[in-house]
Amino acid sequence: MTLRGDVRVSASIIFGIGLVVGVLSGLLGVGGGFLLMPAMMYGMGVPAVIAVGTDIRQITISGAFGAFVYARDRFVAIPVVATLLAGSALGARIGAGVSNLVDEDDIKGYFATILLVGRVAVAAKRVGTALDIGVLNTVSIVLIFGATVVVSGAILLAAVCQLRADNTGFWCRLSAT
Repeated sequence: MTLRGDVRVSASIIFGIGLVVGVLSGLLGVGGGFLLMPAMMYGMGVPAVIAVGTDIRQITISGAFGAFVYARDRFVAIPVVATLLAGSALGARIGAGVSNLVDEDDIKGYFATILLVGRVAVAAKRVGTALDIGVLNTVSIVLIFGATVVVSGAILLAAVCQLRADNTGFWCRLSAT
């Protein structure tokens, strides 16, 4: 199968990756996006922007199936869904536009940073819970939210600097060095 970006991958490999991600998502109770995106980028060599778009499409379809199952059992708060959808649709549009401005290697670095900090945060929470050290649970939360804010800010800065091709402004000059 030829993917956009002239990447050739066997359909059975793609199916296998999807199966593993699905099983891990079901076991861990998390979305598969943080598993699928690196699998596509590093395992299949798919460019980052295409991996993000493919990942979002896959999540949309699998999420729709999950939403149907939960809604059938009356476990969905429709007013909350509508409000979240309005915000996330706008956010997704902004994110897609920004990701087209940022260098692919930078996106990979930001994503790797989030994964690394996420692992440290999970480890801190587990150690804090196991040893009854409450401050480690707080550290875990600060790491997750802090990394999200810092990495999001770095991505936005990279996009703004890309739009300002002359690298004017203190932060653009600082980030270029």
